[in-house]
Amino acid sequence: MSNISQSDSTITAYYDLKTAPITFDFCQFIVSAAAYTVAKGQKYFDLVVLADGFRNVTVREKQYTLSERRWRVWNLILEIAKVVPSIRNVSISVTAPAVIAANSYPKGYHPTYNPQIPYDIPLVRKAHDAGIDVRLFAPSDYAMTAASRLTADSSGKFVTITLRKADYEAIRDSRVEEWYEFSLLVRERGYEPIIIPDQDDALGSESINKFDWRVLNVAAMSVDLRLALYNQAAMNYVTNGGAIGLFIYSKAPFMWYSVMVEGSAVASPEFYRKQGVEVGGKFPWLGENQEMVWEPDTLENLKKSLSKIQ
Repeated sequence: MSNISQSDSTITAYYDLKTAPITFDFCQFIVSAAAYTVAKGQKYFDLVVLADGFRNVTVREKQYTLSERRWRVWNLILEIAKVVPSIRNVSISVTAPAVIAANSYPKGYHPTYNPQIPYDIPLVRKAHDAGIDVRLFAPSDYAMTAASRLTADSSGKFVTITLRKADYEAIRDSRVEEWYEFSLLVRERGYEPIIIPDQDDALGSESINKFDWRVLNVAAMSVDLRLALYNQAAMNYVTNGGAIGLFIYSKAPFMWYSVMVEGSAVASPEFYRKQGVEVGGKFPWLGENQEMVWEPDTLENLKKSLSKIQ
């Protein structure tokens, strides 16, 4: 059994990729770890990402190459960690740790004897019910400055549209043509629509560039910059995809369309009930300007939200 260090009272959160996914589900884990830190009366915690092996359970995971897995560690997991202000130190370990921190999260974590990593929404709900603010994701000061420079020509009057076009479960992809028509209506109201593409699309076919609208590929590559734009926008629109995690754990305004998608197990009524949300409801920690829209992202449904832009 590994030794346990007693030298530092700081909580260390372990995200073990042998039992946890390299997806936006990391958002639930890191928010839970931050909430655990608050509950223990501490201000900061450390994060250790264990990459000495990778989970290979889902169909999606079995399609990943080793290089893609490593890419996602650096360009997704660590990118999300950037917007958690209470993280003190971050490290990646490609070997099993010889020493486990005395104050670990998950409590009692051990890479061999207790390697399971929690990353479910009910954990976040539990923290919220205990009075802990779980909308903790915040962009850096530099990202806010960079976002302001990028949108200077819009005089601060802009709306973001985050589109999904992924290599996995295309049934949840955004209705791009209808979003384009909606963007014209947004422009008529005096706001610039800024499109933030799916990273898969930005690094692949760049299919959304065929429309006459402003696409910020750079925001698809930086969670910090993306979140800064979300915080400065008059409104943010998004459909059902991984980026939802950035919205629901931040204070940025948003309209989340296609919450429920027929044929998708992770967007079904049963899935949401397991997360503690009934059809038509929303997570209890969300603010007044943060809406879960259960209708599909058709143009007619999108038009109903124009009054939300302010």
